[in-house]
Amino acid sequence: MPATAWLQPKVAMRVSATGKPSGGGRALSLPVSISKNVDCLRLNTGLAVYMAERGTGAFVLACKTNTETPDVEIKLFPNPVYTYARLVSMALLSQERQLTLTVLDAAGRTVMTLQRPSDQLYAGIVIEMSRLGAGSYFLRIDGQKIHRVIPFIKAN
Repeated sequence: MPATAWLQPKVAMRVSATGKPSGGGRALSLPVSISKNVDCLRLNTGLAVYMAERGTGAFVLACKTNTETPDVEIKLFPNPVYTYARLVSMALLSQERQLTLTVLDAAGRTVMTLQRPSDQLYAGIVIEMSRLGAGSYFLRIDGQKIHRVIPFIKAN
């Protein structure tokens, strides 16, 4: 699916997708504001990164897919945890459907396992931690493409 960007010098670019998206998705038009004169456009859709040099008018991105997954920031707060913790990410993990959340104690033993849809991360996944004793723990997050471990402290 080629993406096209129209350049208005030193002001803004409008990026739109043409053609049929793979995976049955829908094409969107995306305004991208640029506050200075740029020579290159880097479009990161979350699934792919597209690059193109600036021209004098419309130009087409060849849609060479970069298979690198951008580093997604996932936060657990508060830390230390008392009764409830919230797991949040401002990025939508569109390649993930389900996440497995595993709480491990300091010895590496599984003390809790949860399954949650990945789209709940944007609003925040609330995890009830009141039954854990005080101490050091790890929250392991596993999906198809994402694997993270977040250390946290449980306080009483």
